[in-house]
Amino acid sequence: MRCTQFQGLTDEANEFLKENAELDPATTCPNCGEVITRRFRKVSYTSGEHLGMFDDGPQHLYEYTLTDGTTAREVVQETVWSSGPVIFLALESSDGQILFPWPQEAINNA
Repeated sequence: MRCTQFQGLTDEANEFLKENAELDPATTCPNCGEVITRRFRKVSYTSGEHLGMFDDGPQHLYEYTLTDGTTAREVVQETVWSSGPVIFLALESSDGQILFPWPQEAINNA
């Protein structure tokens, strides 16, 4: 079956965001008072839908605000074909450095 396969960010990139991305302000449940799951502070800076086989790529690519005041954004590292596009993302720092790229072996084996 031909379809878009979205690999997203590496585990290391996700760990980096967990440790370094700012979180939206906490919201509490009006009924029980417990903190509702907090999400990364991020904004959509472009759509990735055109990357998919049937315009079904990622709906948004995000830019994250980091705790040190800088940003990191999701960028397409590489797209390869395996019964449809396989989309690999990496983070790009505000100074243009690619952070936590997918190993070439993982891309080659997609």
